[in-house]
Amino acid sequence: MIKILKRLLIPTDYQLVKTIAAIKTSQLPITREYIFAHRLMRNKDFFFIQIGANDGIMCDDIYEFVTSNRLPGLVVEPLSDMFQKLRENYAEFPMVTPVKKAIFPSGETVRLHRVKPEHNLRNDLDGIASLSKDHHIKSRKHASNLSDYMIEEEVPCIHFQELIKSHEVKHIDLLQIDTEGFDFEIIKMIDFGVIKPSIIRYEYKHLSDSDHAQCIRLLKDQGYLFHKDSRKDMIAYLEQ
Repeated sequence: MIKILKRLLIPTDYQLVKTIAAIKTSQLPITREYIFAHRLMRNKDFFFIQIGANDGIMCDDIYEFVTSNRLPGLVVEPLSDMFQKLRENYAEFPMVTPVKKAIFPSGETVRLHRVKPEHNLRNDLDGIASLSKDHHIKSRKHASNLSDYMIEEEVPCIHFQELIKSHEVKHIDLLQIDTEGFDFEIIKMIDFGVIKPSIIRYEYKHLSDSDHAQCIRLLKDQGYLFHKDSRKDMIAYLEQ
């Protein structure tokens, strides 16, 4: 039976591994799913924070993980229209709290740049906001005349440490960040002496080479290991 199963799995990306032996001999490949599941097995009080949650579903690869395991957490999204959809998509999961804020180091409000909601040119632009006016134009050259559809939206903001304080967050198992180039700035807001996320998944695609290198050094100094999850996402995780 095992030989048949292995033969059937050859055309796929999966492999059949004896779990106990794999853990003892480190044969089990490190993947996002493995890192998440390993942490979930170790901590039944798993808590997550997602910054840049958008509508909770579109281009979101943790929604199924969160909802299927009914995990408690905060989903943070500053844009009004996306936040409304976010609330609707998590309406059946009261353990998830939507927060209508942008994470920013100072001030009460911040201006974000986005494509007009009524002029959605592509799905990958819907509800995507950036602090930089030119970010979308530079990073999405495939969308012509994009500057004609850009607007500013003033949104409320909060410091990361104030966010966890106001929601009485005691620990973070997964911190998911996708903020169109602002990811490193958010990581720099973390007071690791107060709270140390077990897993930090962030988008490095829009970081400069310098910021990317500094981000790696900062997290490495805090004891994190790294797994490149894709061509745009990095996972920093603590070995536990």
